[in-house]
Amino acid sequence: MAATGTGRAALALAALLLGCAAGGIELSAAGAAPPGESIVFGSVEVEGELLAKTPLIASGSESISIWSLDRDEEIAVAEIEPFYWHLPPGRYAIMHYREDRTVSLIVASQHKSYEAKLGAAFTVPPEPSVLYIGTLRVQVLEDEKISKSIVDDHDAAVAAFRAEYPGATGEPRRQLMLFTEE
Repeated sequence: MAATGTGRAALALAALLLGCAAGGIELSAAGAAPPGESIVFGSVEVEGELLAKTPLIASGSESISIWSLDRDEEIAVAEIEPFYWHLPPGRYAIMHYREDRTVSLIVASQHKSYEAKLGAAFTVPPEPSVLYIGTLRVQVLEDEKISKSIVDDHDAAVAAFRAEYPGATGEPRRQLMLFTEE
């Protein structure tokens, strides 16, 4: 069966998202970064929901976009959870939080999404390091507004990192994210 215009657009979007998936920056199971790159870890926590759930919700997802500020481009899309990445030296930001929901009815589906700007920046130094960049906490307020903060959960995050990657070498350095100009 030939793909329709809508079908081709969906396939193109899926290919784009797969190409930008965090798999390219996710730390390997061995816990080692490629030569010249640093290990960067932290988490994003979202309290509340931007899009109300109903019994008709068939699926949904939450993600963050990671940007290279030096190249001014998105380099990955990652799920909302603790993250363990490898990145080359440069300036980066967790730029957006996105929530997607698909509402399914018997005869049709409707897609809803919401995106909020986060702008939590961090720098990976020239010398390979292990960096803890903090917990980016997002609280959903009324009228689709958000409150955001960066929390230092260093000890718990380092313990979780060591449990997840017992073979990783290097002492994690605290280098918390900072919010970029709005």
